[in-house]
Amino acid sequence: MGIALLAGAFGLLGAIIGSAATLAVNWMSLRAEGRQGQIARQTAIRDRQYEAHLDFLNRGASFQDIAREMVYACAGGAQAEECERLKALTDLAFANLSDRAGAAQLAGPNSLAGAVADLNRQYKIYRNYLNKAYGATKSEDKASALKRCRAQTNAVFRNRVAYLTLAQQFFDRP
Repeated sequence: MGIALLAGAFGLLGAIIGSAATLAVNWMSLRAEGRQGQIARQTAIRDRQYEAHLDFLNRGASFQDIAREMVYACAGGAQAEECERLKALTDLAFANLSDRAGAAQLAGPNSLAGAVADLNRQYKIYRNYLNKAYGATKSEDKASALKRCRAQTNAVFRNRVAYLTLAQQFFDRP
């Protein structure tokens, strides 16, 4: 009878140890799945942020290209129709850029929001100079406004470099 009791006790002990091991493995597995889900969410957020900021940069480059073409065409004495066409394209490119700036600020991270706002502000100033140059009736007013447009390009470039530096610091982190 003592051996039967001993065998039963060892059987019960084995069942308890087996259950505890199974419980521990299940708990560790659930924790690992939770971490993987969290990493997947963080990766998706970072990808969304990256795409929003990349789109903002691309729209900014497109605006600058069209604006540069407008400045050279209008300064070079292009036909009025060509200047009007380029002005309309510049306005559309700026509207697209402003939309993307808002999307980039909303996407985050907060550390880049100020740099996005600063760069977008410089683009607005540049656009205002373009509008003044386009609306100038006297040739000396137009030449002066076009000169300011070219100077504003440097301010846009400096802000773009500052923004890219911050963005690179953020997106290069693991």
